[in-house]
Amino acid sequence: MLEVWGADNGVLKVTPCQTDTDKNTQNGIKFLSAGLMQAIRNPTAHEPALDWPVNKQDCLDLLGFLSYLFRQLDSAVYFKA
Repeated sequence: MLEVWGADNGVLKVTPCQTDTDKNTQNGIKFLSAGLMQAIRNPTAHEPALDWPVNKQDCLDLLGFLSYLFRQLDSAVYFKA
């Protein structure tokens, strides 16, 4: 994921990655995506969990966050490496 969204050599771009602002935005999407995987998906995928304490508000917030990331993915342009 970090390689795919990378500002320098990544293959999915949400910005042209020519200015510092473009690169910061691109790297922000990269780290938001990686952080979501590390904080939300990985713990439940790598350990048996009998109870995952996510309340209704957290669930709604996570769905909104996922929606934002998927919109970024939908708008991304593919560049062959």
